[in-house]
Amino acid sequence: MCDLFMCNMHDTDLCYSITIRLASRCFDIYDHVLHRGKSIVYLASWNCCLTSTFTQEFHHSNMIVNFKEHSISYPQLDLSPGLHLVTGVSGSGKTTLLRVLHGVQYAENAPRIPQHSAFMPQHPQWMNYATLQEQLSMIVVDSYNNDATALGIDSLLNRFPHELSIGQLQRMALLLALHQGSSTLLLDEPTSALDDDWAEKSCELLQQWLEVNPNGMVYAVTHDQRLKNWFKNAKILAL
Repeated sequence: MCDLFMCNMHDTDLCYSITIRLASRCFDIYDHVLHRGKSIVYLASWNCCLTSTFTQEFHHSNMIVNFKEHSISYPQLDLSPGLHLVTGVSGSGKTTLLRVLHGVQYAENAPRIPQHSAFMPQHPQWMNYATLQEQLSMIVVDSYNNDATALGIDSLLNRFPHELSIGQLQRMALLLALHQGSSTLLLDEPTSALDDDWAEKSCELLQQWLEVNPNGMVYAVTHDQRLKNWFKNAKILAL
């Protein structure tokens, strides 16, 4: 059985996140996206098992992503539970790796992540005509009030995205990722726009998530030394 989700590209914003949340609950996601005018149609098979556990800890085949004029070859990927920090220069394929793991970028020899994953992009897009509270309610599956308070954004939930700063929206995006009921988090520069206090609080919440989800996996792309210092025992993937 297939479910069909369509959104207007002028709306984009959270439509992408909502669609990917739906698609991420599936094992069989079509490798392609059908572009029809100004809309994108995502098709996803709903034959899935949301309680699967990791079937492999290391992906032994070299994963390759081909673009029009170049390709990126990745080293062996460690898919074991815990935090994996992805580092490297700009253009080395860090964000592309997260997109492959999330199932929205095709790659040769791509690993299969059986869990539902939550993807926090570096520059998340939001629906301009809906409050953050309304947008969170479309995706989150558990209570986030305590974490919203810890991140200092509980009083901002009834505002619209354009009324928040870049740092406030980044904290909102982290809140969204932590509360999708996912066993895999894919975070792209989760602390890049935060001052020291909020970066530290974000690290605390991520640490709490790892403690509550001992079988969970986090792949976090970062250039932030504060994040590296906080998680000194994290596994490092240098690209």
